[in-house]
Amino acid sequence: MMRSKLPLLLSFVLCLVATPLLAADPCTPAPKAKGPVVKLSPANAAGEELEGIGVSLGSWVAVKVKDLDELRLEAKCANKKIIVYLNGHAATGLVADGIHQSHPDTLYFRLWRTDDTRAIWSEILSAPDFNHRKMDVTVGIDGQLPLPSPATGLDLKPLDERWAFAALLGFAGLLGAFFSLALKSNVLRDGSPSADAVPVIDGRLDPTRSAGNRGTYSLAKLQGAWWLFIILGTYLLIGLVTWDFYTSLTSTALILLGISSGTVIGGAVIDASQTTPEQKKAQESKAIELRRTIEQLADAHDYVALEAERLDCLVTGAAFSAGHAAQLNALTAKYGPDTPQWLKLVGDPFSNCAAVFELIALGTPAAGSAAATQQAQLRSKNTNAVNDLCELAVLVSISPAPAAGTPNGDRLSQLRSARQPTSIKIADLVPKQSEIDAQRVVAISRYKKLTGQSEAWFIDILSDANGVSLHRFQLFAWTAILGIVFIVASYRNLAMPIFDTTLMGLLGLSAGTYLGLKIPEATVPK
Repeated sequence: MMRSKLPLLLSFVLCLVATPLLAADPCTPAPKAKGPVVKLSPANAAGEELEGIGVSLGSWVAVKVKDLDELRLEAKCANKKIIVYLNGHAATGLVADGIHQSHPDTLYFRLWRTDDTRAIWSEILSAPDFNHRKMDVTVGIDGQLPLPSPATGLDLKPLDERWAFAALLGFAGLLGAFFSLALKSNVLRDGSPSADAVPVIDGRLDPTRSAGNRGTYSLAKLQGAWWLFIILGTYLLIGLVTWDFYTSLTSTALILLGISSGTVIGGAVIDASQTTPEQKKAQESKAIELRRTIEQLADAHDYVALEAERLDCLVTGAAFSAGHAAQLNALTAKYGPDTPQWLKLVGDPFSNCAAVFELIALGTPAAGSAAATQQAQLRSKNTNAVNDLCELAVLVSISPAPAAGTPNGDRLSQLRSARQPTSIKIADLVPKQSEIDAQRVVAISRYKKLTGQSEAWFIDILSDANGVSLHRFQLFAWTAILGIVFIVASYRNLAMPIFDTTLMGLLGLSAGTYLGLKIPEATVPK
């Protein structure tokens, strides 16, 4: 009897014990915290609120919440965390669970950039500057709506002036030192000028000076320096704003550095393979020819201008200055008495003057002689006005002067009476200085390329021995455009961009084309 009543007795005792326990369960029914967030303020690690200052990454934030105990109880019952919401986005990596015993109604958390919050911070901190920007901050249970918060938010300062100034100073110093090296050394150049190179000063060769050690700028090396400083600069910017100096580099940045390094190495190998004894001999021979052309273009123009002035003075009876006469005699002595033949060798700009000087030098040959035949051939190529002018120059140079009544004297009087103020002069046949300058510029450019002397960095990197080439311009254009895109994207998104395979392939193709066409690239100008 007693045994049959024992189970009933135990059940009654368990009911008496369990009933108050069930009634005291805090999660039944589920609590619903309503907040709101009463106050937001910066704080320090000791839990003290700091008034009147802004926040930045790494700052502590105090969030005073109404009925915080209910919020914490609801989070506990739901087995979830109280997280931070920034500008309406759930920052799941920021957990607001810090409590200070002197402020039991306040949550504390630190503004950090985690893997979970990287995209949120990139949006908040994009295009960083030194100005404060408003940031809405509140808290809430993960997976639920955030609590209402004050409309004022927090003042966020993306960049600290002190750190930014120190980094800028260091970066500028590094950049300045590199550019100084680039100007004084061959860090961005394809070696030094050849040993026999003569510098060109003000359009003329100056053998009294040295060509120095500053060779032509290298497109491949310039591309490497371009990407080096772009990636270094964006790395510093992202690090200064986010304090992430460990994960900001992307695969695109590494590939870009790899492409530029490969281009530098490939270009150096190709240049070394093209330096053969035969090629060097051809370059030296062409350099001598171009040097002679540069020298003689300037001298030829000086000679024809002075000789034309002398002949015009002879025709008009004006005085030819002693200084000009001395210059003319020096040039005649330098290039020999057969100056018309020398002028023909110099080139087309002086062919007309050479023919006139040659015609005048023939004088008055005897009829039927070889000189008379040559004179007839030269006269057939000129206009009547030019032939009359040449004949007049010959007759006035005869000493003693032809007497009146003689054939030469009558012809001289006839030619002089026919002259007008607007009549052609021998000086009118002298080629224009601009025409000579254009030819000399081309010759100087080819001579500098051939002897390894720099013209200007932009011309150097785009040109081979014969001038600007398409494959060089293509590599330069894509490198410049993608570099600008990289800078703008990094600044706006506060993260180095990731170029897709098509874009990276395009740059790699441009670099490959440059190296491929560099192999047959001309090293001796035509």
